[in-house]
Amino acid sequence: MMEDGPGMLLPLMLKGVELTPKQDNRVHEIMVAHRATFRTLFNQLRAANEELADKLFAAGEVQPEDLRPQIEQITRLRQQLLQEGLKIALEVRGVLTPEQRAKAAQLKERVRALRVDLRNLLTEFE
Repeated sequence: MMEDGPGMLLPLMLKGVELTPKQDNRVHEIMVAHRATFRTLFNQLRAANEELADKLFAAGEVQPEDLRPQIEQITRLRQQLLQEGLKIALEVRGVLTPEQRAKAAQLKERVRALRVDLRNLLTEFE
């Protein structure tokens, strides 16, 4: 999962900053407004990944140039998903108070530290 980009942290941050009911409603509206676009992009990405897998594991020879159209489509779709996710994050960020944004930054640092600790722990077992 792409090293858990900023969008993956959003639900955790929203729980941790204690939204007011009004803010919670606004965040819900933002999510609903983007849901259809996300669903469409994810479905297109899934189909493109399946098409790539079909070509990659087909009988016969496969050259890199045979896969280029699927790779380019997957890259475009991932870029669109990233851009859509950033739109959401910025809209949600606009709902937060400066204090809530500061608390979200603290939570993000805690998550980062936990990830470092986990990586270090897992490295010990290699």
